[in-house]
Amino acid sequence: MSTITLDPVALDIREQRVLGYLRPALDEAVARNRPVGVDHLETSLTTRELVALAGRLCRHESMNVAVVASPTNRGVILVPV
Repeated sequence: MSTITLDPVALDIREQRVLGYLRPALDEAVARNRPVGVDHLETSLTTRELVALAGRLCRHESMNVAVVASPTNRGVILVPV
């Protein structure tokens, strides 16, 4: 097992809350094999932090999914690769 999967996905309570939105979206993106947007998140995380968190989640779950910052608002787009 790699050290990446042993590291915690969320580093603090703010990230824990956002994972509640990201995990179902990641599952949906993989199941449908289509991009899924997670927008309008009420969080103090910046877009850059959201992208980093979603990337860590994808690595932790061993999902081959690209994470793109949403161009119009605070959020991310999960794109199966």
